Amino acid sequence: MTTAERMAKQQDMIELKSDDHRVLTSHILSDDNQWHEIRMANCRRLFTDSSFLMNS
Repeated sequence: MTTAERMAKQQDMIELKSDDHRVLTSHILSDDNQWHEIRMANCRRLFTDSSFLMNS
């Protein structure tokens, strides 16, 4: 396999800040066994129903 084709370990987390705010983060495990954040999104409820809006 080439470097671009290797598989990597990934970790996704959902942090519940409040009933109306969630933070989603994704991390990847590098070759030096350190987790690095690759993505973060804030999700906030806009209406009284259960739908959320995602703001990156």
